Amino acid sequence: MPDWFYRTLSQKVLFALLPATGRDLALRLMGGVARLPGGVYIIDVLGHMIPDARLTVRKPGLSFATPVGIGYGLDMRLAATRALRRFGAGVLEVGPIGLLPSETRIERDTVSHTLRWQGRHQLALLDAVARLPRQRDPRTQVMARIAAQNPTDWVTLIDGLRDRADLFACEGNHVPWAMLKPHAGERPLLAVIDATDKRAAALASAALAAGADGVLLSATCGGCFGPQLLPGLHAALRSVRAVLGPDACVLAAGGVHDPQDVLDTLDAGADVAMVDSGLVFSGPGLIKRSDDALMHRLLASQVVDVPSMRPVEAEPKRDWLQCSWFWQLLLGMAMFLGGLMATAIALGPVLLPYDEAFVGLSIAQIHAFNPHLLDFMTHDRITLAGVMLTVGFGYAMLAWHGARKGWHWAEGVGLLSAGTGVLAFFSFLGFGYLEPFHAFVTGVLTQFWIAAFRSRLDPPTHMPQPALRETPAWRRALWGQLCWVLFGFGLLLAGAAITLIGINGVFVPSDLAFMGSTTAKIDVLSPRLLPLIAHDRATVGNMLIASGLLYLCSALWAFRRGERWFWWMLLLSTLPAFACVIWVHLHVGYIDALHLAPVWGAIALVALGAALSHEFCFERETTST
Repeated sequence: MPDWFYRTLSQKVLFALLPATGRDLALRLMGGVARLPGGVYIIDVLGHMIPDARLTVRKPGLSFATPVGIGYGLDMRLAATRALRRFGAGVLEVGPIGLLPSETRIERDTVSHTLRWQGRHQLALLDAVARLPRQRDPRTQVMARIAAQNPTDWVTLIDGLRDRADLFACEGNHVPWAMLKPHAGERPLLAVIDATDKRAAALASAALAAGADGVLLSATCGGCFGPQLLPGLHAALRSVRAVLGPDACVLAAGGVHDPQDVLDTLDAGADVAMVDSGLVFSGPGLIKRSDDALMHRLLASQVVDVPSMRPVEAEPKRDWLQCSWFWQLLLGMAMFLGGLMATAIALGPVLLPYDEAFVGLSIAQIHAFNPHLLDFMTHDRITLAGVMLTVGFGYAMLAWHGARKGWHWAEGVGLLSAGTGVLAFFSFLGFGYLEPFHAFVTGVLTQFWIAAFRSRLDPPTHMPQPALRETPAWRRALWGQLCWVLFGFGLLLAGAAITLIGINGVFVPSDLAFMGSTTAKIDVLSPRLLPLIAHDRATVGNMLIASGLLYLCSALWAFRRGERWFWWMLLLSTLPAFACVIWVHLHVGYIDALHLAPVWGAIALVALGAALSHEFCFERETTST
């Protein structure tokens, strides 16, 4: 559930249900998607949440892909472990796990953004073993929180979970560390310390001296999760860090609800800030926004206050002929030029001499048979030209403002969309018609795409600063993002539908009504006329699929605060296609209301998305406190 869907629609539905019901429904949905064939990759595409390698936290015997983790208390039944491991966190805490289960009631306070457990919830060891996958994910480690009453139980829990967990968080002040170390093997053992305990620093020091590999300082030991815990957690963190020194590994949990909370928690002395109730109230995208905030600070200052994080030297800049963005830029410019040429042809003769030779008819003969037939072909070819102009402009903007700065999402959007379009272009061969202009454009674009794919991307030197605190502008922008996501998804569906129509029936009823003819009559005129029109229709559909991927992936991956160029790209790049489509329909008189309804709906989505996200995309960066 990305923020643009969770905070706009689903959160309201889930919060209308009982807390346990809403929680279980959300987790089962996420878990169900992750269990589908390729489901984890669907989550990756929707969220694009893999953290930058430069965020890696390294401590003696421990390593985390990012200093942001997911705390326990959310997925108590391990229904969505596979999904949560794709959220871009460095560690995922599960549990508490004991020998026997215990169930409790959860309460949700939407005013104070607090979750409360009435009593202690505990998952049974056998259930945990059955639900935790054996497969390890190097990006997100699984930390099992366990508790026992005697040494034998501790050993049983460690032995049972050793193949399912990457590290253990052990609750209690009398953990037999020396006994557990041989059973844990290479799995690190962390001591869970209650942050509200005035002896927290002394207990942490004693645990490390007794054999623990690190400390999890938790303000949630009493079963309460919420932002009111944060001040006490930070105070305890400072005292613990002062006693343990800079080399000890300290994780901290309790009260993180915004990216600014993550920064403050790390500045207070934590190596990893654990997020729990923040995912419920702020949204699942909190992990990614926090990672982005850390990357912004890392790249902006090249100095990070957290001792375990050190910037990696950027690779030297390569010659622009070796850069992916250069070839993407050329690809976009070539696509735009091709759109201009297609426009000139469609506004001029409509059919070129080789088109006439293919169908065995002259323009005059086709016009004499049915003047609306040429108008319809003009309608298809102007639409194609408009989409080519739109896509070419979008590729060029992504290359110059995104890939050139080292943003892999911009390179990924361009390569995915253009690659799909280039491959789809070759579908014209299936109609038995090798159109020279089409083949020439396809050949040029293919070469540029291959060059872009084979070239490398420079490391990013700048990361836009996300909203460090939740603001009204950010909440409105999520609705705008939802509009643009729907727009991109709609283009994909429209492209697929038009491509299938071009391959199968060629026309829809409104097309035949406009021309005042039938498929049989057109086929009688020339058996090659329908393949020519089908070729045009399928090409329009292919380009709509490429443009759908362009806008969908851009809206999913690139929607960030203060990115004015991105806002302008999404708004301005759609103008050529909209202008061409509206103009050609009015010009030829094809003004069927149902036929044009998707166009007006698309224009409304783009305009509404731009209006709702304007303030957010034009905000300036702020200084974190």
